[in-house]
Formats: sequence, C-alpha cells, structure tokens
Amino acid sequence: MPQPAEMGQWACAWGVSGGGRGGGVCQDPVTASGVDVWTLRGRVDPRPSELPQIRLGCEYGQMAISLGCQYGQMDISLGCEYGQMDISLGCEYGQMDISLGCQYGQMDISLGCQYGQMDISLGCQYGQMDISLGCQYGQMDISLGCQYGQMDISLGCQYGQMDISLGCQYGQMDISLGCEYGQMDISLGCEYGQMDISLGCEYGQINISLGCQYGQMDISLGCQYGQMDISLGCQYGQMDISLGCQYGQMDISLGCQYGQMAISLGCQYGQMAISLGCQYGQMAISLGCQYGQMAISLGCQYGQMDISLGCQYGQMDISLGCEYGQMDISLGCQYGQMDISLGCEYGQMDISLIHHPV
Repeated sequence: MPQPAEMGQWACAWGVSGGGRGGGVCQDPVTASGVDVWTLRGRVDPRPSELPQIRLGCEYGQMAISLGCQYGQMDISLGCEYGQMDISLGCEYGQMDISLGCQYGQMDISLGCQYGQMDISLGCQYGQMDISLGCQYGQMDISLGCQYGQMDISLGCQYGQMDISLGCQYGQMDISLGCEYGQMDISLGCEYGQMDISLGCEYGQINISLGCQYGQMDISLGCQYGQMDISLGCQYGQMDISLGCQYGQMDISLGCQYGQMAISLGCQYGQMAISLGCQYGQMAISLGCQYGQMAISLGCQYGQMDISLGCQYGQMDISLGCEYGQMDISLGCQYGQMDISLGCEYGQMDISLIHHPV
C-alpha cells in the first residue's frame, strides 16, 4: 500500500489533484512513477511499471475505471459494480456477459442476442425484445410468439414451426393458406366457412358430396371428378339425368321416372325396353318392332300399328288382321296363311277364287 505522500505525488501525476484532468505539468514534479499528465490523455502510453498504479487509482476512485479497462489492468465488471461504467462497454470488450447487463437494466437484451451471448427467449420474458426477432435467429419457437400475442401466426406457418390449424383457431390466419401448405384438411376450412369446398375437391382432400350438402358446389362437378354418383345430382335437382346416362353411372329408366329424359334415348342405349316407352306414351310401338324388342301384335292392341306390317314382318297371323278389319283377307290367301273360304264368309273375296285361286 503506498504511503500518503506517495499517493499525493501519484495523484498529482495523473492530474487528479491540483491541475486536475486539464493536463499541463504537475505542480509537484516528483512522482512515484514519473508518469506525466499527457499519459492520462492517451498521448503517451504508460510504462509497464506504471500499470499497477492505474488499477490502484481505479480502486481509490481517483481514476475512471474505464481507463483501467482500456489498459487491461482492471476487469470491466468491477466498473459496472461501482456504477462508473456502462455494461455495454464490458460486452464490447468481451469481459462481461451481456446477461448481467440485462439484469442491471443498463443494456437492451437485443444486443445480447446479436452477440450470441444471450438466448432471445430471455429478451421476450423481459419484454425488451420482439419475439419475431427470436424466430429469425432460430432461437425461439414461433408458437411462443403467438401465445404472447406479439407475432402473427402466419409467420410461424411460413417458418414451418407452427401448425396452421392453430392459426385458424386463433382467427389470425385464413384456412385456405393451411390447405396450400398441406398442413390442414380442407374440410376444416369448409366448417369454418372460410373456404369454398370446390377448392377441397381440386386438392382431392374432400369428397365433393360434402360440397353438395353445403350447397357450395354443383354436383355436376362431382360427377366429372368421379367422386359422386350422378343419381345424387338428380335427387338434388342440380343435374340432368341424361348426363348420368352418358357417364354410364345411372339407369336411363330412372330418367324416365323423373320425366327428364325421353324413353327413346333409353332404347338407343339399350338400357330400357321399348315396351316401357309405349306404356308411357312417349314412343311409337312401330319403333319397338324395328328394334325387334316388341311383338307387333302389341302395336295392334294399342292401335298404333297397322297389322299388315305385322304380316310383312311375319310376326302376326293375317287372320288377326282380318278380325281387326285392318287387312283384306285376300292378302291372307296370297300369304297362304288363311283359308279362302274365310274370305268368302267375310264377303271380302270372290268365291270363284275358291276354284280358281289367284
């Protein structure tokens, strides 16, 4: 420990007494180390023998600790404890952990994050730092930011740290974004009313039938995608049954029952017996005969067909034509299907033909 006289001489040498920090020559030229006041101004570096005294000056409060730090004689943490030095300087010199600065309230935690000495999550807890910065540095889970309400969940989704479904629950994010990222089932978007079901169909995540139930989608689209039976479209009245027939998903007979389709179309597709067309009165029986699906005799009963046609097709006995009065018995004789004597009874044929047939 230096003697009082020595301290006085040393202090004078550093400009602490007398001339102070103003520089100039010390009033007492005798010093313990021979250091002049210019050293204090940084004009001349102190000699090695003078360095220990610098630390002593700091301890006695006669010298700014920051000077001791610059010369490496004193730990900056001591300056912080004495309140003479800003902790941020200690951080710059790497002698002090930034977390200490945060505890003393002298330093913004964000600086600690930049230096990599402090976990950003601590900054968030102290309320000095926006959690979004923590996410950028990858030190903090974005979900925490969402809980603190400092960060939009959509950012968490972009970074892949947070399930978009959470964003939907918080109402901060449109479900459609979740669908695009493939993290969320589109059906949920439909339930929340934020998304058109048709988008779900395009992504193949939702059955089109659901869209029909919600009334957001035309059933015909479901048929094109092959996800929905056209018959359902008919029940909902959104689709013409004829389309079902073209796709082969629906029996044309159903179209006839719904009155949306001419039975003749069913006949062309071979899905419906022409006789049904006759019963519905939509089709001439003669067409049934041409298709070979209907006995001409039925046409005669319905009065839609000349029995003579039945005779030509060989499906009907000419005698029946005679009974119906639609055919000359002489024709029956020519076809050899009828006894000429019958023609005489009906008065349609000359009896002479009996002996001299045509």
